[in-house]
Amino acid sequence: MAIISISDSQINSADGVLVADASSKIPAKDGSQITVLNATNVASGTIATARLDTGTTANKIVVLDGSGNLPVVDGSQLTGVVSATVSASDPTVSTNPSAGLG
Repeated sequence: MAIISISDSQINSADGVLVADASSKIPAKDGSQITVLNATNVASGTIATARLDTGTTANKIVVLDGSGNLPVVDGSQLTGVVSATVSASDPTVSTNPSAGLG
């Protein structure tokens, strides 16, 4: 078995050996070159908005428009949406707008 000697200047420095701290965590360093990091492992900090997967298609984060409204999407699968209560005496309300035709 060979004995490897590492000087203090080679520990946690450029092109050196990365040594975990007493809590088995990587010491605070610049992480700009870290890739393929699962987002579930991000415990703190911020993620740039440009990195979020937004849109109005399946499995995307929906973003409100400039007025704070949801974008126009197909709502045919929405359930449990409560409508505003409208008085039955309101002349603009018709329970049978087709008058039985069609």
